Amino acid sequence: MKTYKIIIALALICWGIKMTFAQEDSSFLYQITEELIREVELSMENGEEEYDISDEINLYDNQGKIKINELTEEDAFLKLHLSDYQYYKLLKYIGETGKIVSFYELAVIDGFNYEEAQRIIPLLALETNPKQKNYFSSFFKRGKNKFLFRYGQVLQRKTGYDTSKANHYAGSPQRYMFKYTFTSGDIFSAGISGEKDPGEEFFKNAQKYGFDFYSGHIQFKNIGWLKSLIIGDYKINWGQGLVLGNGLSLGSSSIDGVARSTNALRPVTAMNESQHFRGVALELGNYKLSANLFFSYRFYDGNLIEDTLNDESYIEGSSSTLGMHRTTHEIGKMNSIQSYSYGSELVCRLPQIKFGARILRTAFTPTFNASELPYRRYYFEGEDNINGSLDYRWAIKRQILFGEFACNKLGGYALLQGAILNFDPRWKVALLFRHYSPNYFAYYANAYGKSSRHNNETGLLINMELLLHPKASLFISSDLYKLHWVRYLIDKPTNNYNLSFRLDFHLSKKLLFNIRYRYENKYINEKDFYYNRIAEYFTHRFVVNMNYQLYAFLSLKMGLHTLFNDYGEKDLKNGILLYQDLILKINRINLTVAGRIALFDAQTFNESISAYENDLTQTFTFCTYYNQGIKGYLVVNYKYRFLSLQCKIAHTLFTNKNVISSNLEEIKGRRKTEIKCQLGLNF
Repeated sequence: MKTYKIIIALALICWGIKMTFAQEDSSFLYQITEELIREVELSMENGEEEYDISDEINLYDNQGKIKINELTEEDAFLKLHLSDYQYYKLLKYIGETGKIVSFYELAVIDGFNYEEAQRIIPLLALETNPKQKNYFSSFFKRGKNKFLFRYGQVLQRKTGYDTSKANHYAGSPQRYMFKYTFTSGDIFSAGISGEKDPGEEFFKNAQKYGFDFYSGHIQFKNIGWLKSLIIGDYKINWGQGLVLGNGLSLGSSSIDGVARSTNALRPVTAMNESQHFRGVALELGNYKLSANLFFSYRFYDGNLIEDTLNDESYIEGSSSTLGMHRTTHEIGKMNSIQSYSYGSELVCRLPQIKFGARILRTAFTPTFNASELPYRRYYFEGEDNINGSLDYRWAIKRQILFGEFACNKLGGYALLQGAILNFDPRWKVALLFRHYSPNYFAYYANAYGKSSRHNNETGLLINMELLLHPKASLFISSDLYKLHWVRYLIDKPTNNYNLSFRLDFHLSKKLLFNIRYRYENKYINEKDFYYNRIAEYFTHRFVVNMNYQLYAFLSLKMGLHTLFNDYGEKDLKNGILLYQDLILKINRINLTVAGRIALFDAQTFNESISAYENDLTQTFTFCTYYNQGIKGYLVVNYKYRFLSLQCKIAHTLFTNKNVISSNLEEIKGRRKTEIKCQLGLNF
């Protein structure tokens, strides 16, 4: 599940970020969309998570504003979030009437209403790029350099740093990260990065080369038919994600987010050990016909079991991309699994319909071993897997049909079929049906679903958006699904459902207000003599958020989160979080300050509440509040020309316990203080 969360949060590229280059006042507090925050809140397990999103941000701010008369598919879908129908109509309009000379022309293009035009105009530019007779003579003049260094540390001493313990942390409690990238126009990019996690050694013993993890890439793109050539680390999105995908599907939080329309290939210079590929990738073609192929070879951490009778070893459980190498045990699992993958995709685009076909092979050394545990019956076993799929996306006037069918060499299959129906500008509906067979397996799959392994599941998602008033809208989401096999701590197949409502009020340009409610059923094993009784309980979530721009330099946000778990027989447990945010911008000296004070009270760990919090730039952070206490943080950002300095200090005081966390992460006391600092150079 940890890997699943990392994939989700690193995939902000699709719907996550509204970059502040659309505003004259560029701030380090990137505006994360409410849809993304809601989706990640629902997918979070209990725990605190921080994700690096620097590669996703670079997709937005490397090239500045987007030339509307040279609009590529990547810019249209990934940055502007246009639908297939809107992109098709825009290209048709330019082809028939010539280049757009005024943004007012968007009003006469079918598929664009006033709100859509207002949303994308700040991101657009009318001028086109003049043809460069000799681009390479100005290669370095057009270059942009970015350097980032980050430091973080929890000030209180954790039990893991007690060297008297047998399995203690080998390194220091500091966390270090660096990243350097160079880009030259829209033709070339390169980068290198490194990361050391808390507790890992640095330039000694197991980490004699310094950082625990390094990442880098070199990319050439947009040279004739060569759309992209990447050597190094990269990510790929195919179809709706049944075979391979790194994108986040905002299935339960939006209408258009139910269907994916992201770019196929992009480089990464990662500052965490996520599931990216490492090798060579190539993309050729144009808008009508394109193909990509890749080869990847990399290592994962895993638990190896030695079979002395047969003189061989095998993998028990699953591989890991957490990248923690702090103790002797963790260091022993480091890079123990070798994996290579290769595959290709062919995409054909007609005026209103798109087809795609793809095939992927993934192999592991040593092999995955079968498990006798019932819930692991349909886990992958063996040394390799082959997946193939076909997908389509068809724009019929204002309606969109899309789907993907995938299979693997074991005979398993997966099916997604969806539709986005625009009945009226005030009424939109999205439908998504999914069926994943028990023996379907795709190691890099990331399609919409409740099972992280994309098997043993059938469900129907229905989303509806209603414009009740020019200043008020209602969003309704319902997901009914069946999980056909037992899972960890749930010893029977289950029928599940959830229903959510969201009311958004734009009371003025300065005041935004929304109310959210979500209801869902869950299951858990309960001991009953010699067997487990499966208990069903019900969860109610209620959230109120208010954003208020008090002055041009001061904005406020208040949030109230409540969660109730109904276990039956008058057993009702709850959790509550109340916080107040403040953001102060002093443009004259390029200083921004953000702060929060939060009160929380959760009866048990099951009632804990996750909430997004402001952090350093290019970092996306969720904190899970549980037990009782108060938390405050302060983030300060200062910019001077090409230099930016940032610092965050967060302090949590628990009022109902004297020990924080457990095992090697245990802190004796009620307080936990964390500091982070970041230096950025842009030149």
